[in-house]
Amino acid sequence: MNHTYKESKKKQIHNEYILADLRKLEFKPKSFDAILCLEVIEHLTKEEGHDLIKKMEKWARKKIIITTPNGYDCNPFQTHKSG
Repeated sequence: MNHTYKESKKKQIHNEYILADLRKLEFKPKSFDAILCLEVIEHLTKEEGHDLIKKMEKWARKKIIITTPNGYDCNPFQTHKSG
């Protein structure tokens, strides 16, 4: 489990936490005003990335913000599946 996740949960920074495979997540339409997808989508296949974007379009009421790295490093612990 991610260290940051554990620390945040321990400090009760948020009311609710979800630890899940985001490719399998489901939410009701218009569940969120905004969705941030930071440095994530490049770790999915192109098909999985397209599917996630379609889901986020349904879940967001106002906007979706997606960021990806500027180039790729050679870190073996961060496999990038698409660009």
